[in-house]
Amino acid sequence: MENAVVSNECLKGPQGRLFIHRSGTEGSPVLFVHGNGGRGSQWKGSMTFLADRQHQAAALDLRGMGASDPPSNGDYSVGGFADDVAAAADHLRLDRFFLVGHSLGASVAACFAGRYPRSVLGLVLVDFGGDLRDDSPEDLAFLVDGLAPAHFKRFSEEAMATCLKEAEPAVVAQVLADLEATPRTHFAGAVFGLLDFDPVAVLTQSRVRALHVYSPCLEAMKLEPIHRRVRGMESMCIAKCSHWVHLDQPERFNQALLQFIESIRRT
Repeated sequence: MENAVVSNECLKGPQGRLFIHRSGTEGSPVLFVHGNGGRGSQWKGSMTFLADRQHQAAALDLRGMGASDPPSNGDYSVGGFADDVAAAADHLRLDRFFLVGHSLGASVAACFAGRYPRSVLGLVLVDFGGDLRDDSPEDLAFLVDGLAPAHFKRFSEEAMATCLKEAEPAVVAQVLADLEATPRTHFAGAVFGLLDFDPVAVLTQSRVRALHVYSPCLEAMKLEPIHRRVRGMESMCIAKCSHWVHLDQPERFNQALLQFIESIRRT
């Protein structure tokens, strides 16, 4: 199991120090991107699973989250986060690799694939739903109000109660601890950054083969699964889990991920 040991290191990112987790030294490389208020260690189970099967795996902490520095220019746009992915790929010397993103990280992965389609062997998007640009003025006003300092605690608790429905207790504890460690301004900045991003256009134009692994939680969150808006995207629903599919149903998720990777390697 030596190949599956997860190590940690830092690199110089475009706007500050970035923290990454690594596992495995051989095989097809896979880079993971976490969601808003998360950190790369949420992918540890998938990383060790792949490393045990002779794949390289790495996950970064996005700017302002986990152990990574906040951006020196205050940029929490999807494009800014995609710059972090590019820096991690350069540091790891990855020419072509599989890219996996959860929630906000799915937007970031899609953005990177749109910019560098030849670098991405395949794209796995996890519980990726909705386009904030489609929200009504009333919904946007509610969002802005909820992210304000006076209301953020209650707003985030209510949102997490919906997102974490069906979650295992250990998953709830991990997700809430990571969220608690994320400053409100960083979390809110990432949400507002989504308002300028068009995921459908980017995914359609990139033509990178993509798989959407999603949960019934998207419906409870009133979000439309991305595969319904992008023609030709493969999809797989995993039941009895929260928004964090890869943490609640690791065996099913990891098998789906591995099968997708192997199907592309055979072509």
